[in-house]
Amino acid sequence: MKYPQLNRKKDLLIVGPIGFERFYNTYVKPIVFSKPFDLFKIEIMEIKDKMKFKDFIVEVHSTPHTAESLAYKFTANEKILVIAGDMDYDKELIAFSKNADLLILECSYDNNYKFEGHLIPKECGEIAKKADVKQLIITHFYPVPKEVRLKETKAIFKNTLMAEDLMKIDL
Repeated sequence: MKYPQLNRKKDLLIVGPIGFERFYNTYVKPIVFSKPFDLFKIEIMEIKDKMKFKDFIVEVHSTPHTAESLAYKFTANEKILVIAGDMDYDKELIAFSKNADLLILECSYDNNYKFEGHLIPKECGEIAKKADVKQLIITHFYPVPKEVRLKETKAIFKNTLMAEDLMKIDL
């Protein structure tokens, strides 16, 4: 948005977790905006638990990693997408993800390298299976052949894919 040649005219709504507005005003806005924009308005909204929009609902769940770590559930047209960032195993995420059409989880290491605050394939598969989701996508791979993680996850939850850059999924 800092490039005038983009000529944005439509107002922009940015939704983030509690504390996002302060973060945006302190760290993002001073860097990105070199001059005031009078062609469009930016509105910041913070979501605590649940927010309803015209065509969809967003819900938030705190996950075990850091105090700021969250999972988001998007519900629209009877379809459910759940996305979680860095996190450790979380029984509450199972209930949060129940019957989701798509669950996206980080899978940083293979089953031989369990590190606190990160999921391994076995845990990803267990969460997806217990939540009875339709499809699981694993992402956020650290070194070690990522294909190993796909194989290990599929051993528990068959309908698993590995995320790829520019991947598109139809729900």
